[in-house]
Amino acid sequence: MSGAPVSGPDGAGPFHGIRRHRAHRGPRAGLVRAMAELVLPFTTGTGVDVTASSIGPQDPDRYLWTPRFTHGRDRAAHRAAVDGPLGGAP
Repeated sequence: MSGAPVSGPDGAGPFHGIRRHRAHRGPRAGLVRAMAELVLPFTTGTGVDVTASSIGPQDPDRYLWTPRFTHGRDRAAHRAAVDGPLGGAP
């Protein structure tokens, strides 16, 4: 997965992230199903809006989605929910 925040020059205010996922060696149907049934509902459950999600039209194994954060602190709260008590440690 990769992502890049899109926001104003000072990082304040609303901004969108761009998330890219790739299905390695296999049909993208499993990735699309996991995103629709697990990842996107979890993300919206943490208070983040998902403004778009789609398969890559030029790349059959690519999946793209854009979360919208109202402020940088919202992104930090979402990261804390995703990482859990271990802070992202394996």
